[in-house]
Amino acid sequence: MNKVTLSILAGVLSLGLAACSSEDKEGVDVEKAAENAGKMMEDAGDSAGNMMEDAGDSASEMMDEAGDAIESTYDEASEKASETWKETKDAAQEAADKMGDAAKAAAEKADEAAGAAGDAMKEGYEDMTK
Repeated sequence: MNKVTLSILAGVLSLGLAACSSEDKEGVDVEKAAENAGKMMEDAGDSAGNMMEDAGDSASEMMDEAGDAIESTYDEASEKASETWKETKDAAQEAADKMGDAAKAAAEKADEAAGAAGDAMKEGYEDMTK
């Protein structure tokens, strides 16, 4: 991406300088060249921005369509397998309960460890300041 950007910048600057050169062989108007290059870069940036916006819109539309298809498939599957869905919900609830219990236990252990670390730091500080 950086090589492409630098190549575009070099091309734009070259075009800007060439566009500003005088036929009288008086040299190059650097300010005019910089202004032209800036305008060209701004136009290129606007174009790239528009392309990105269009790509974002297309991706959004595709995601909407995919979501609709998933929803439709889900509805059909739900009608055909309501018992399986209930079992899945029950299993998910059980897993969530177990994860909650494990998280609570981990939090308690972390609290204990933090307390022990705090005590050790306090002890070390007291030893150093004696």
